[in-house]
Amino acid sequence: MDTLFQNLRVGIRSLRRTPGVALLAVLTLALGIGLATAVFTVADALLLRRLPVRDQNRLIVLWGAAPERGFDYPVGFSDGGDFIRGSRRLERAALFLYNGAVPVPVRDGDRISRLRRALVSGEFFDVLEARALLGRALRPADDVRGAEPVAVLSHAVWQRRFNKDPGVLGRRVVLYGDGTPYTIVGVMPQGLDYPKGTDFWAPVVPSMSPETLSLMAFYVVGRLAPGATPDDAADELTAFFRRAEDPGTREQHGVASPWPRLVLGDVRPALIAFAAATALILLITCINVANLLLLRGLARVREVAVRSALGASRGRIVSQLLAESALLAAAGGVLGIGVAAGALRAFIAFAPPGFPRLDEIHLSTTALTGAIAITAVATVVFALAPAILTSRVDLQQTLRSDARQSTGRRRRLATEALVAAQLAFALLVLSAAGIITRSLIKLERAELSLAPSRVLIAELALRDDLYADAKKQAALLERLVERLEALPGVLGASPVVAVPFSEGAGWDGKFAAEGQSPEAAAANPMLNMELVTPAYFAALGIPVLRGRGFSDRDREGAPLVVVLSRSAARHYWPDDDPIGKRLVVEADQEHTLTVV
Repeated sequence: MDTLFQNLRVGIRSLRRTPGVALLAVLTLALGIGLATAVFTVADALLLRRLPVRDQNRLIVLWGAAPERGFDYPVGFSDGGDFIRGSRRLERAALFLYNGAVPVPVRDGDRISRLRRALVSGEFFDVLEARALLGRALRPADDVRGAEPVAVLSHAVWQRRFNKDPGVLGRRVVLYGDGTPYTIVGVMPQGLDYPKGTDFWAPVVPSMSPETLSLMAFYVVGRLAPGATPDDAADELTAFFRRAEDPGTREQHGVASPWPRLVLGDVRPALIAFAAATALILLITCINVANLLLLRGLARVREVAVRSALGASRGRIVSQLLAESALLAAAGGVLGIGVAAGALRAFIAFAPPGFPRLDEIHLSTTALTGAIAITAVATVVFALAPAILTSRVDLQQTLRSDARQSTGRRRRLATEALVAAQLAFALLVLSAAGIITRSLIKLERAELSLAPSRVLIAELALRDDLYADAKKQAALLERLVERLEALPGVLGASPVVAVPFSEGAGWDGKFAAEGQSPEAAAANPMLNMELVTPAYFAALGIPVLRGRGFSDRDREGAPLVVVLSRSAARHYWPDDDPIGKRLVVEADQEHTLTVV
């Protein structure tokens, strides 16, 4: 122990004689270790840390698909229940509304806020085998007609909106639109926010009228039976579709996706690539510091020779040089943790909306342990080789020669090899970074035909008892738009059902050109349709390339008209003028739309 402290004291004095090299080594280490620690933290949250459910790899989500239509088909509430009751491949299963977590205005006391509600069947949490952090989860008894509406909060909204108040149980929140009061009965653990972005879960049946429920569609979440695979469950759903009375349903086949993949999204490949690049950066960091210490050690060969002449053993010299390197590694590791914390804060601040488990990404004991492990490995990598090479000096030759002649051919080769490796790895990382940067620049400069920085979006919450009539809603919107357009700086305003580029924007459907053969119509793509007002294109600054936009004469009772994108017009009429042509709605052959 005395020898260790003596080595550390001597090491501190030695490093103080070359502060520039020491500072450069510490900063280089801090950058490499900090970035590696930050990436490890993100990987731990997304790839390594288990979700708060039991045996997550047995959970799947099922829906229908028709490949020739290129469209996913959920199941009806009644059909979904029939499939679950007859399934032999699923141990247990539940339903959740196909459009996921939908924003709804909620009144809590005098405060109105926008929360995302997910409607699920009462067995949802039993299938996941997820336990509530506070209170209880939903039960099958909550999902029957006449049951009191209850709600279970996600951990994120409990933390953000209710300030982690343990007294939130029993509190009532009211839907601003229809006045439905939900009693909060539980809070789920962190990391469980599926469907994506859920703020609170509510049972399906008490939240909908029977008429509305019969029109809604659902996905199936199930726990595989022992020995069953996702393909088995998908085949079982396909067989269920084949027995349906509707010919369109019989054309569908079942699709099964692992539940963890849907929760985490498509970040895994990008994160693995990012981790590989960070590992290369850490390797370059070790090579950089090894070069610095090797050059510093070669400049001290006469000092090492004098110590050897005075009786110091090779082991003592190596241990002294390792102690100096350990001091640098410790300083770099401590500073690196600060770099990692800053990098994580920046990552969270700039992460795209909907990034999974963002609230769980923070420096934790696991991440700190990883930083210590990385520091220890780095110490061995960049300290051991320079220490041994510096200590293996020819005593007599070194003492007789001057400083310029004291570096041998082997040590020069070692230095040159480190420099070559450093350049090779740096070139690899820079090439990958250049490709990624070029892709990001292209995405940033993507032509949207509008200036998104000049577009503002406001959401309107209406009370059903005051605006249940469609004419009242239309009159309110007209008054609101008039007042908005009168504001200074507002060039245009338009109500819109779905915000452009938002998740689930518009409706997907199939259309056929009037007179198109059934064979040609079958090859038509799905089109995404949005319902807009005459001021829509002007408000977004989108030019109408041919013909006209909508006008005030395109009202109820007037012929149905449509404005197409240029790509859709080229598909249907590649050689003709599309203006005046007509599209037939495939699902309703009686309705046609005239292209204006």
